[in-house]
Amino acid sequence: GAALMVEVSRYGFTDAAAWGGSFDASRVAASVVAGISFLGAGVIFVRGSAIRGLTTSAGIWTTAGIGMAFGAGMYAVGAMATVLLIVLQLVLHRFVGGLDGVTLTPLSVTVPYSPGVISRVKELLRGQGLEIHGCRVVKGSGEDMVLYLTAGSREALQPEALAALFQEDPEIREYSIG
Repeated sequence: GAALMVEVSRYGFTDAAAWGGSFDASRVAASVVAGISFLGAGVIFVRGSAIRGLTTSAGIWTTAGIGMAFGAGMYAVGAMATVLLIVLQLVLHRFVGGLDGVTLTPLSVTVPYSPGVISRVKELLRGQGLEIHGCRVVKGSGEDMVLYLTAGSREALQPEALAALFQEDPEIREYSIG
């Protein structure tokens, strides 16, 4: 979308001199970008750690760029961008799923340092249907390390079940959910 809008601003108004007067016709494109950005921001909703509407917002923004291309007489570019947008939206929604609808939950887990412990904790979380979107390791006190994880789930996180799982594991010394 951004590349399309740059191309429209760059090449879409080459005939502006024929209109007469002294003005920068590409400012129209800049104004459309700013206005549509406000509309796009309006469809993004944040509830707790769940973010929804990012793909929709990007689609609205890119659709505005396509409209600008057609309005500037760049029909082939607009048509190619339309096909690309439709294909990407289908792929993102159907096959990838993006982060729309994923609730991200911060977790911290204190474990003793040992080879493979990070992979084991990640597998433990994956077994609960959580995807790991980030992991940072910090040296804790003594021989401990603290794993700061960001876990994502499309389903509502069950903190009680996760706490019970952590309490059953003899290597997990401390944990924090949320």
